Amino acid sequence: MLKLLPGLAVAALLASGCGGEQGPVAGDALEVGAASTYAVEGAGALPPGVDVSLMLTALSNASDGDLVIRRIEPIGGIPTGEGKRAAAEVVGFELAVRDQDLATAVPLGFYAGARPAVQLDGACVEQPTVAPEDFVLAPAGQRDEDVFVVLRVRTTAEGVFGLDGLRVVYELGGVEYFQELRDGLVLQVVPGAAPDVPDAQAACLAGR
Repeated sequence: MLKLLPGLAVAALLASGCGGEQGPVAGDALEVGAASTYAVEGAGALPPGVDVSLMLTALSNASDGDLVIRRIEPIGGIPTGEGKRAAAEVVGFELAVRDQDLATAVPLGFYAGARPAVQLDGACVEQPTVAPEDFVLAPAGQRDEDVFVVLRVRTTAEGVFGLDGLRVVYELGGVEYFQELRDGLVLQVVPGAAPDVPDAQAACLAGR
């Protein structure tokens, strides 16, 4: 089964400053919801060779100016043992820009597929995504849509894969900053696993 573990009571954690004069410095312009960790384990374990996606972390610009996202990077992980192949790999991060219609159609959360998608009224509705690089996030009061981070992961070998969070590097007022967000993921990868997938998701997977 797929389950959401209790979230950490932290909106965003600021990391210590990076070395080098040209490196980004700690910032606090991003506002996010309470951090959480998704766990896929036990009967919900995944087999090797599948793509999954997680749409969870909301991004909001608390500053007065446009914030330009430069890149999003994974933080940490759970090792599977010396010499063992990693159980999964991060394919990349994308951004989901959601108006009210999409927010109603495609729920936030974990998806057994490369893109968040559900069947609605007999049709598959997929959440569109865009690359985070150079995405301009306007101040919260100037945006009609919500912006969420979508993490894409591909399982590769038996074991456990974990992601502790993500780091967002952005530019504001000509200065480059970073913020670390503690939204994580734990995946158990087992050959032959056949996890339960909600019917609304399975219908879209079958058509791909």
